[in-house]
Amino acid sequence: MKTFEGPVWTEFYIPDIVYSGSTDDNGCEARVARLHRSIIQMPDGSLIMTMYGRFAGDNTPCPYEPRMMKFRTFLVRSVDCGKTWNYLSTVAADPSIGTEGFGEPCLVQITRGAHQGRLLCVMRTGRDLYQAVSDDGGKSWSCFKPLTFEGINIHDVNLWKEKYEGKYPEISPCRKSMSGAVVDPDLIQMKNGILVLTFGVRLPAQLCSLDPSIENNGVYAAFSTDDGDTWNHVIRIMGGKLTTHYTGVRELKEDTLYFAYDTGSWGSAGRSGRGCKIKVSWK
Repeated sequence: MKTFEGPVWTEFYIPDIVYSGSTDDNGCEARVARLHRSIIQMPDGSLIMTMYGRFAGDNTPCPYEPRMMKFRTFLVRSVDCGKTWNYLSTVAADPSIGTEGFGEPCLVQITRGAHQGRLLCVMRTGRDLYQAVSDDGGKSWSCFKPLTFEGINIHDVNLWKEKYEGKYPEISPCRKSMSGAVVDPDLIQMKNGILVLTFGVRLPAQLCSLDPSIENNGVYAAFSTDDGDTWNHVIRIMGGKLTTHYTGVRELKEDTLYFAYDTGSWGSAGRSGRGCKIKVSWK
């Protein structure tokens, strides 16, 4: 990676994509379909990539920004090393789920064990994280299901309601929901087969940027030894500080992860990136 060529134009063929008729979560026009997180090379040499956006008929408004429509997560595939991409499949779409639909996906392919070759996709919804699996190379997907993590309950608003209720009159009422949110997952499989999922927990979803001191607010890593069926070990890496709750993770060597996150928030002075090494042992 000392030198690069390009950039060059890349073409996407997504027949039902819709760009107009929605804003971003700040109410600004957003004529976009977003590439997010993951590109995987399949055994046949083709590439698959996660995206999120809107198709024809995806017109359900987001509760906290009614001008923004809910998303779906889908895959595109390339057989020419990324020069052109074609729609492959929808991973998840349901206007009743979450506040944002299905977005910010991440994807991994299981490399060993009973589910070798399986694709696992984890997605943000504006409330819980959801996941779905594919055993046919991404052509079709299981019914999506919410993820739960021991010790984290984003729906038990009584734990933090008193701290926020009646405060911050400058915030619009639609952004004052007391429910929490799990955001921006990242997902890898370690060389030993363990899956690692990182994410942020916002308590509450919108107001935590004004006061991040609620217990369990912060950034996390979770681990699975059964190909994502359960996430049986969860650790909080950082909490009690202002953050956007966006994370990333990579394996440095066989027993060491590098976990990245940030402190501060959008527009705040002193916002900066952070990182730490995590030693992993399993018995």
